[in-house]
Parts: sequence; C-alpha cells; structure tokens
Amino acid sequence: MSKDVIQLLPDSVANQIAAGEVVQRPASVVKELMENAIDAGATSISVYIKEAGRSLICVSDNGCGMSESDARMAFERHATSKIHSSQDMFSLHTMGFRGEALPSIVSVSQVELKTCQKGEKLGTKLCFNGSSLESHEYIQFPEGSCFSVKNLFFNVPARRKFLKSNQRELSCIIEEFEKIALANTNIDMLFVSDDKELYNLKSSNVLQRIVSIFGKHFREILLPVELESTILNLKGYVSTPQGCIKKNLKQFFFVNGRYMRNSYFHKAVLHSFENLIQKDESPHYFLFLDVDPSTIDVNIHPTKTEISFENALPIWQMITASIKKTLGKNNAVPSIDFNQEDAVDIPPFEREDRIVSPTVNLDTSYNPFKTFSRSHYSNPSSKHWERLYMEKPQGNEPPNALFEKNTDTPYKESFLILHKKYLLLQQRENLLILHIKRAQQRICYDNYLKRFSQKKECGERLLFPEMLHFSASDSILLDSIEEDLFYMGFEISCLGGGTYSINSTPEGIKPSQEMFDKLLEDITQNNLSIKEELNKSIALSLSEWVVKSNTTELLEEEIPKLEEQLFSSSDPYHTPKGKKILTLISEDHLDKMF
Repeated sequence: MSKDVIQLLPDSVANQIAAGEVVQRPASVVKELMENAIDAGATSISVYIKEAGRSLICVSDNGCGMSESDARMAFERHATSKIHSSQDMFSLHTMGFRGEALPSIVSVSQVELKTCQKGEKLGTKLCFNGSSLESHEYIQFPEGSCFSVKNLFFNVPARRKFLKSNQRELSCIIEEFEKIALANTNIDMLFVSDDKELYNLKSSNVLQRIVSIFGKHFREILLPVELESTILNLKGYVSTPQGCIKKNLKQFFFVNGRYMRNSYFHKAVLHSFENLIQKDESPHYFLFLDVDPSTIDVNIHPTKTEISFENALPIWQMITASIKKTLGKNNAVPSIDFNQEDAVDIPPFEREDRIVSPTVNLDTSYNPFKTFSRSHYSNPSSKHWERLYMEKPQGNEPPNALFEKNTDTPYKESFLILHKKYLLLQQRENLLILHIKRAQQRICYDNYLKRFSQKKECGERLLFPEMLHFSASDSILLDSIEEDLFYMGFEISCLGGGTYSINSTPEGIKPSQEMFDKLLEDITQNNLSIKEELNKSIALSLSEWVVKSNTTELLEEEIPKLEEQLFSSSDPYHTPKGKKILTLISEDHLDKMF
C-alpha cells in the first residue's frame, strides 16, 4: 500500500524559506521598510540602527498609516494594496507589489508595529515574535507608521552566524539608504546609527542631494544630462573626463524612481567616454530613466533590482547620444572648428616659381682686434696644464673603461642603476639584482608595523592642515581606525558633516583624498575585523602609496642605507604581497650564459 509523503508546509516555514531571498541581511530590511514608507506617501522618513541592524532596525514615517485590520493583514503572505490583478504588474507605480517583505521579515525577527491612519484618533500596536502575534492593543500615536525590527535572525542561528562584521553590514545599510535617498529627493530623510547622526537630508533637487551625500567636490565635476523622447525621458548627471577615477565610483541607474543594476546600459555610458579616459578609469553617473511601465518587467528577482526592457537597444543608443551631447556642449571633448571666416589666407604653392639657392655675404674688412682692446683679453688658465701631456695607455688597456671607478664617492662597492628601476650590486662573487621600489615598500611596511607596536607619537605636524571629505560609511570606518592611524603618524580631527582635518602625517607622506579613499577601500574589500590583520592592511596600503607617489631617483649616497635597511627587515626577499624583491646570480651561472 502506497504512503503519501508530500505535504503542505506551514506558513511559518514557508515564510522563512521566502525570507532567504527577500531578507538576505539587515540592509534588506531597511530597504523594504523604507520603500513601504515611500508607497505610503511619506514626506519624512527616519531610520534608527543599533549594532548594524543586529539588535534594532527602526523605520518611522509620516505617511497615510494603516487601519487596525490593514495592520494585521499586512503580515500575511502575498497581502498587498499595490496590485489587484495580473495586469496591474505591467503598470506599476509603486516600489513594492509582491506582498512578501513583511511576512518574511516577521518570520525571522521580533517586530513591533505602531501605526495610525490619517483622521483617526487612536492607533494600533502589534507585537510579533517569529510570525506569531503576541499582543494587539490601541495606543495614542501620530499619523504614520513605525516599524521596529529587533534581534534579526534570532530563530535562524546559521543565518545570524554568517553575517559579516558590523562595519560591513552598516556599510551595506548605508548603501541602500543612499540609493533610496537619491531616488526620492523630495522626501526628508534622517539616518542615525548607534545614537550618531550620519545623514540629515532635507528635500532638495538631485544635484544638492548628491552633494549632501557624497561631498561638495561632486558639484565641480558633474555635468547635467537631459533627453526627452516618446520612448525615454532621461535626466541626471555624469562626471567630466577629468573627474573619472579607477576606484570608489558612484554609479547609479534609476528607472521610474527604482534603483536598478544593468550592465548593458553601463556599457553605453562607458562607450560615451571612449577615447576620452584611460581604459582602467570609469565615470561617476547618476541617471534617472522614465519609461512607460508597460515596457519593462520588474518581477524578475525578489530584490527588484533587475529589470527587463522592451526597448533596450533604442534606450542604449539614446543614453550614448545624450551623454556625448553633454560632453560636447561643455567642451569636455576635443572639437574641430570648420569655420573659415577668420582663418589665415595661405597662398598655394606654385611650382612655376624658380627656386634660388641661399647666398652667404662675407664682410672681408671685419677686424675683431679693432673692436676690443687688449686689456679685455685674458690668457686662458694654465692650471692643470700637465694633463695635456699625460702618457697614452700602454698595452691592451682600453682607453675608456665601461664603468669608471670613482674613489671619491662615499659608496665603495661597484653598482649600476638600470632603467631607474633596478639596482645591480656586486656581492662577493655574485651579482645582486634588486628591485628598488619593492625594496622601499618592504622597508616602509616594516617601519609602519614597528611604529604601531611601539605605540608612540611619530607624526610630523603640518603647517596647514589638509581638509578631506568622506561619505557616511567611510566616516564610520575612519573613526574606527583613528587610533591605529595615530600610532602610525596620522593625527585626524573630525569637523562634522563628513569633513576631517589631517593635522600630522608620517615622514614622507603628503595626505590626499585619493590616498585615504584607497586605504579605506582596501580595508572594506578585505572585510577585516581582527586588530592585527587590520594594522597589516593599513601598513600595506600606506607603504604602497608612499612608493607610488615617490618620483625621486635613488641617489648614490642612499644605496648603503637602502641595502642595510632591506637586509634587516623581516623578509628582504619578498614584498608584503609576496613579490620577489631581489635575485642573486652566481659567477658560475654567468659563465654558463656565455
């Protein structure tokens, strides 16, 4: 007799399965709750975070709020007010529509909802613990909604265990907040993390919102892009070719107010800058596409960041054409002027003209002794006249040696600097070939680690402090490593609003925005949390920057010090990344080569 084995899963289990796609990390919760607030017509949204979203995520708004029954229904699977039929999916004007976010969030956390509908005197408070409703009561509450998500993944230990460091998770939350803030510049937005205000954005235009989030220097490098057509309305900004960089790029596409990732349209932007920037550089861009909702499909992935376009090719061409037009109008590309109105008239060459060879006229009556008196004439110095009568070399000795021996130089060993890159030294019977830049990097790297282990102030105070600006996520990371940088020679002061003053630096380092951006990016990419590994990453980044920015040639008197410091380092044969610094070639090996 056969036994049935297929059964319908309980809603709590189904919601946890759906949460694996919808709620991937704390940033996913922030994104879903902020999008719900936007759909509710909010003009002000506040986000409060504790421990990078592990212990608390609170999103409050002044939107339309919910009634008692709607508040309870919102946590059921596929319950939504955004669509009513399948046809509505092809004319979406809201951020959400699937009805999966709230039931997925509540299945893996403890949720408290406070809401009050406009025109009502009493609001509703609901408390959930992993999909189960624990309390339901009436409260006094202003119009709008407030979602508090506590102890995310408390009932899924494996998911909570594999969350990244607080710094990494907070950076992801900030990225989602920035995307939504850029797409909705007409909404006031506040972001507070661990009682520290990171963003307080007021309603403004797109350019002002970009400057408020990423810094004032973007105002100088952005060019406006605008296009209107029956297929596409395009607005936004792209950076000038001079503003293109290699890393830490700000690149955003928005379609009908929704952020999206699209490699195809990204190539259209890069194509517009072809032959204007280096191959490893890319522009910043903030492009807002407005298309007919019936020509796109948003329902591809639960995160709704992948969108299919019906008119992808025409849109690609329009993006390219509009950016090229913007670059041309702002003289960002070289142009050819065909206007001949004020051109110089150059007569054509006529072959009939006879070519006459030039003649030399000599003044045979010129006498130099009649111009200058003998008192102005002095005999040449007779000092060292014996050198004129030195004997010529005898025997087989060549008249000129390949390497001249200078006994007056401070460095006695034979050496040769080749291509300003390699140092050739004679070590007993061996030939030592040393990579100069890599040797300097190894020395700098060890010196920085030594400074940190000694924990002594060793910076050089700047006469004029350098002012640098960082985004909110970079500011948090910079604050966390401020002590480490201090022991390496940096004294940094926070002036508020993402602006920092660099008051002192290690010897030989000139602080710059590019250097600190690279330092913070290296730490973020490596996802370092252990103190020792973090210090090594800082030392590595600084040593690479010092060697890269040092354009002075190695002087002869610096060779002994370089050699001494290298062989007293922790590993004179390899750089911190494992690249070879030097090689020895024996006399026998040289003989075999000939």
